[in-house]
Amino acid sequence: MKTTNFYPFMKVCLNEEYGVVTDQFTEVDGDSNSRMYGVIRWGSDSNPAFEDWTGLWGTFVALGGKEITEACDK
Repeated sequence: MKTTNFYPFMKVCLNEEYGVVTDQFTEVDGDSNSRMYGVIRWGSDSNPAFEDWTGLWGTFVALGGKEITEACDK
């Protein structure tokens, strides 16, 4: 099945950098059952960086980003 959006704890890579999608979410139209994820924690425990890609899965993929299922191709 093809991924169409971010989900919590998803492992991702972009430009040879690796990250994990956090469990931080945005409610869609105030509906607690409709949540969008996309805040990515990049880097190591000693030097984390966060970026908000919520709602931008298509852009993330267009820029070369992908979900890591085994190994990320370079």
